[in-house]
Amino acid sequence: MIPAFTQEWCDLWVAAAADLPAQPGVSGRYETIVRSEDETRRSYTLIIEDGVIVGAHPGGDGANVHREVPDAAHRDWLAGVRGVMQRATLSGQVRFTGDPDVADALAPYLRSDASRAVRQAVLAQTAF
Repeated sequence: MIPAFTQEWCDLWVAAAADLPAQPGVSGRYETIVRSEDETRRSYTLIIEDGVIVGAHPGGDGANVHREVPDAAHRDWLAGVRGVMQRATLSGQVRFTGDPDVADALAPYLRSDASRAVRQAVLAQTAF
Protein backbone atom coordinates (compact mmCIF):
# COMPACT_ATOMS: atom_id res chain seq x y z
CA MET A 1 0.00 0.00 0.00
CA ILE A 2 1.22 3.47 -0.88
CA PRO A 3 0.72 6.42 1.48
CA ALA A 4 -1.76 8.97 0.13
CA PHE A 5 -0.54 12.41 -0.93
CA THR A 6 3.05 11.28 -1.65
CA GLN A 7 4.71 11.53 -5.06
CA GLU A 8 4.60 7.75 -5.36
CA TRP A 9 0.83 7.88 -4.77
CA CYS A 10 0.46 10.67 -7.33
CA ASP A 11 2.33 8.50 -9.84
CA LEU A 12 -0.39 5.85 -9.37
CA TRP A 13 -2.87 8.26 -10.94
CA VAL A 14 -0.78 8.56 -14.09
CA ALA A 15 -0.26 4.81 -14.36
CA ALA A 16 -3.95 4.03 -13.76
CA ALA A 17 -5.00 6.44 -16.52
CA ALA A 18 -2.36 5.43 -19.06
CA ASP A 19 -4.70 3.45 -21.31
CA LEU A 20 -7.58 5.92 -21.40
CA PRO A 21 -8.53 7.35 -24.79
CA ALA A 22 -7.89 11.01 -25.43
CA GLN A 23 -10.74 13.49 -25.05
CA PRO A 24 -9.76 16.67 -26.89
CA GLY A 25 -10.42 19.86 -24.95
CA VAL A 26 -10.56 18.19 -21.53
CA SER A 27 -7.46 19.78 -20.05
CA GLY A 28 -6.47 21.48 -16.84
CA ARG A 29 -4.49 21.29 -13.63
CA TYR A 30 -6.92 20.17 -10.92
CA GLU A 31 -5.97 20.44 -7.25
CA THR A 32 -7.95 18.48 -4.69
CA ILE A 33 -7.54 19.76 -1.14
CA VAL A 34 -8.67 17.20 1.43
CA ARG A 35 -9.78 18.57 4.79
CA SER A 36 -9.64 16.21 7.78
CA GLU A 37 -11.91 16.44 10.83
CA ASP A 38 -9.17 18.32 12.72
CA GLU A 39 -9.04 20.85 9.81
CA THR A 40 -5.65 19.62 8.55
CA ARG A 41 -5.42 20.13 4.78
CA ARG A 42 -3.45 17.97 2.34
CA SER A 43 -3.63 18.24 -1.43
CA TYR A 44 -2.59 16.85 -4.77
CA THR A 45 -2.83 18.11 -8.32
CA LEU A 46 -3.75 16.09 -11.40
CA ILE A 47 -2.45 17.41 -14.71
CA ILE A 48 -4.99 16.42 -17.34
CA GLU A 49 -4.34 16.92 -21.05
CA ASP A 50 -7.02 15.97 -23.55
CA GLY A 51 -8.71 13.69 -21.01
CA VAL A 52 -5.57 11.82 -19.93
CA ILE A 53 -3.77 12.27 -16.62
CA VAL A 54 -0.24 12.99 -17.79
CA GLY A 55 1.20 14.12 -14.47
CA ALA A 56 0.40 14.49 -10.80
CA HIS A 57 2.14 15.87 -7.75
CA PRO A 58 1.51 16.58 -4.07
CA GLY A 59 0.37 20.12 -3.35
CA GLY A 60 -1.26 22.70 -5.56
CA ASP A 61 1.60 24.30 -7.49
CA GLY A 62 0.43 25.33 -10.95
CA ALA A 63 -3.21 24.31 -10.47
CA ASN A 64 -5.85 26.38 -12.22
CA VAL A 65 -8.83 24.74 -10.47
CA HIS A 66 -9.02 24.00 -6.75
CA ARG A 67 -11.57 21.83 -4.96
CA GLU A 68 -11.61 21.60 -1.17
CA VAL A 69 -13.50 18.60 0.16
CA PRO A 70 -13.96 16.80 3.49
CA ASP A 71 -11.91 13.62 3.92
CA ALA A 72 -14.95 11.31 4.12
CA ALA A 73 -16.43 12.66 0.87
CA HIS A 74 -13.03 12.35 -0.84
CA ARG A 75 -12.70 8.69 0.17
CA ASP A 76 -16.23 7.99 -1.10
CA TRP A 77 -15.37 9.75 -4.37
CA LEU A 78 -12.23 7.62 -4.74
CA ALA A 79 -14.36 4.52 -4.12
CA GLY A 80 -16.66 5.52 -6.98
CA VAL A 81 -19.75 6.35 -4.94
CA ARG A 82 -22.05 8.04 -7.42
CA GLY A 83 -23.25 11.56 -6.60
CA VAL A 84 -21.09 12.00 -3.50
CA MET A 85 -19.46 15.23 -4.73
CA GLN A 86 -22.75 16.68 -5.95
CA ARG A 87 -24.35 16.04 -2.54
CA ALA A 88 -21.33 17.43 -0.67
CA THR A 89 -21.28 20.50 -2.93
CA LEU A 90 -25.00 21.17 -2.53
CA SER A 91 -24.68 20.88 1.25
CA GLY A 92 -21.88 23.46 1.29
CA GLN A 93 -19.09 21.04 2.26
CA VAL A 94 -17.12 21.51 -0.98
CA ARG A 95 -15.52 24.74 -2.19
CA PHE A 96 -14.34 25.39 -5.73
CA THR A 97 -12.02 28.21 -6.75
CA GLY A 98 -10.06 28.96 -9.88
CA ASP A 99 -10.87 29.12 -13.57
CA PRO A 100 -14.56 28.27 -14.09
CA ASP A 101 -14.05 27.43 -17.78
CA VAL A 102 -11.45 24.80 -16.90
CA ALA A 103 -13.71 23.43 -14.14
CA ASP A 104 -16.59 23.15 -16.65
CA ALA A 105 -14.36 21.37 -19.20
CA LEU A 106 -13.13 18.84 -16.60
CA ALA A 107 -16.48 18.15 -14.88
CA PRO A 108 -17.85 15.54 -17.34
CA TYR A 109 -14.52 13.71 -17.35
CA LEU A 110 -14.33 13.64 -13.54
CA ARG A 111 -17.86 12.15 -13.40
CA SER A 112 -17.19 9.56 -16.12
CA ASP A 113 -16.99 5.80 -15.71
CA ALA A 114 -13.39 5.93 -16.97
CA SER A 115 -12.43 8.42 -14.27
CA ARG A 116 -14.28 6.33 -11.68
CA ALA A 117 -12.23 3.26 -12.69
CA VAL A 118 -8.99 5.23 -12.33
CA ARG A 119 -10.00 6.42 -8.85
CA GLN A 120 -10.90 2.90 -7.77
CA ALA A 121 -7.55 1.56 -9.04
CA VAL A 122 -5.72 4.23 -7.05
CA LEU A 123 -7.80 3.59 -3.93
CA ALA A 124 -7.03 -0.14 -4.08
CA GLN A 125 -3.34 0.71 -3.55
CA THR A 126 -3.75 3.58 -1.06
CA ALA A 127 -2.85 3.70 2.61
CA PHE A 128 -4.49 6.55 4.51
